[in-house]
Amino acid sequence: MGLDAFVLCRCWVEGRTTPPPVPRELIVVPDEHGPSLELDYDGNEELFSRFDSWRVDCCEHSDMEYASQRIGTWSGVRQFQWALGAVGGFPVLRSILPSGNGGTVEPDVAARALVELADFVSCQRIGERAELYDGDTGAVVARQNPAFGGFFSIGPGGRFGVDSGGLFVVEGEREVFRALRTRQRVDGDGAWLADLDRDERGETRIGATIGGGASTLLIRAKAYTAADFEFQVRALTTVFEAAVKIGNPVVWC
Repeated sequence: MGLDAFVLCRCWVEGRTTPPPVPRELIVVPDEHGPSLELDYDGNEELFSRFDSWRVDCCEHSDMEYASQRIGTWSGVRQFQWALGAVGGFPVLRSILPSGNGGTVEPDVAARALVELADFVSCQRIGERAELYDGDTGAVVARQNPAFGGFFSIGPGGRFGVDSGGLFVVEGEREVFRALRTRQRVDGDGAWLADLDRDERGETRIGATIGGGASTLLIRAKAYTAADFEFQVRALTTVFEAAVKIGNPVVWC
């Protein structure tokens, strides 16, 4: 699950596709921006598979997409939105990044968003967030995501999060575990967690393992710069530039 974006080409409108395998009058153009073509399935069952195959490579753009980018997982998108808010400003970017799949960004708005992205790239310090890391290898296990209340995993095995106060586990509405330094003892599909600084608290059972079963989980503060969001910046720049150049909107999907 995550957010993708594409900008469709204008090859159909400009007559630069190969001849379609169905009568042109049967082909539907959903709106004036020249999006991917459609064919009503009902009544055209025998033609549909040929049309569908043709649409994929009927011009130089695969599936008639002038540009297509993965913007990120929803966690990654929310972290980028956090960064925009932490710095302040960027009204266009903050207003057009969606909360779910669907929607468009018109070329004139994309042009303004490009200006803001260029400004964002120059940010040398955005803020600090907590990281959970494997105490033996140093590998990052999870990062604090303020947009999700600090949670990095919500599933049948439990609700786990991280913030400046440590790794925490929530059951229902109650926090049942929190520690800055955690020992994890894997037990079947689950694990037992213990606070290394307060052994007297004993162990807390969870229904999953964290960080691949790392035996020691520690917290550190991580200072973020624009470089930490290079993936999102590059992907958004690609589709916004395409929208400005081609004159079609960015489509969130």
